[in-house]
Amino acid sequence: MALAAPPGGKLVLVTQEGSIPEKQDPLRDQFILDRPLPEDSTVTAKLSLTVRNQMNSAAILIYQDKDTYLSLGCWGKPWGNNVRRTLLFAKEVEGRMNLLEFEPHEVGGEGGTRKVQLIGARNNPEAIWLKLEKRGSAFTGSFSVDGAHWHKVGDHTMLRMGNARLALAASNLNADAAEVAAEFDFVEVAPAL
Repeated sequence: MALAAPPGGKLVLVTQEGSIPEKQDPLRDQFILDRPLPEDSTVTAKLSLTVRNQMNSAAILIYQDKDTYLSLGCWGKPWGNNVRRTLLFAKEVEGRMNLLEFEPHEVGGEGGTRKVQLIGARNNPEAIWLKLEKRGSAFTGSFSVDGAHWHKVGDHTMLRMGNARLALAASNLNADAAEVAAEFDFVEVAPAL
């Protein structure tokens, strides 16, 4: 199953104040597929996001409900007076969060690919590929800056996700964060290999 925008088109979600972690429920910009994901599958998405300040965020989710889900995405984490573009893989079960973050401040350079510094706000959209693999109750979150070389964020185990659906989301975790566009121009769900 693929969600592909027409040529030149994208699914655009605008970050607005709100979030769903730990029983917060005012997430305003979320798109949820209306059918369950296959039992074992890989979700791959290309996201373009301009992280301008702390708390801008966008993600793909395997979504059971607002208090039980997995989320893989990018957010502007406070870094002193600056911002760090952080890749995260979060698990929430009944309102309790377990968050894994990709720690290095720089990625890329493999086989001559460009290096990407993750410290500092952006003025232009930055492309990030996200991959969330589901095998039974085991989930792996990875990302790429070129769509070819993948960096693992982490693993989670999640039980009772049989009716989970794919969701896309964008948010600001506080009212002071500038609204930015989260552009999803490719999302694919394929059987796990």
